[in-house]
Amino acid sequence: MRILLTRAKADAERTATKLAALEHQAIISPVLEVLATSVALPSGSFDAIIATSAHAFTTGARSLANIPLYAVGERTREAAERAAWSAPIHIADNAETLIALLRSDLRRGQHVLYLAGRDRKPDIEAAAQAIGLDLDFIETYAAREILSLRDEAERALRDGELDAVLHYSRRSAELFIAVMKRAELWEEAARLRHYALSDDVAEPLAAHGFRTFVAEEPSEDHLVALLREAAPD
Repeated sequence: MRILLTRAKADAERTATKLAALEHQAIISPVLEVLATSVALPSGSFDAIIATSAHAFTTGARSLANIPLYAVGERTREAAERAAWSAPIHIADNAETLIALLRSDLRRGQHVLYLAGRDRKPDIEAAAQAIGLDLDFIETYAAREILSLRDEAERALRDGELDAVLHYSRRSAELFIAVMKRAELWEEAARLRHYALSDDVAEPLAAHGFRTFVAEEPSEDHLVALLREAAPD
């Protein structure tokens, strides 16, 4: 299959390597660029650190490495390990299971730091308030919107040389929709198969009438597996 990847460049390149091993051809055209914010990490004592993305770790993160970490996903664990994390790392598959871990392990009043993105859902902060945690957050990264396709990707889409798009976040799915409207590529996009990481990611795609398939679990392995299960004849 010929597959469009719209996630951030470094992430898309890793995915393209996986797809190539399965004899799929990837074309990369990010709709987001992830940038570090250069924010200073706070001083003080924390009982736990929360991170929901591998992009959360700044160059100063090593100063927090002796504090237990609660994180979403194996890539976030790997990023923490590259930051020389020495304290226990507790991994959850998604935000919902991470919140369950926080409820199980942490007590009301404990001081927790959230290494957050600038554009994020309110789930973690709402859960921390419900649990009664003393939560601080710093925005260590931000995602800049890219509102046009690369020339190669636009040409392939116009010429009917793509079969599918992989969608990893609701925001990137919504940006893809905006880019298609802006470039007047709606009919071309509607002919593709759209593979979404979760129901939340799929919702805006399905609402706009795209043929959308959802991974059984919100992981890249399950998303890539979906390519085999729902591939065109």
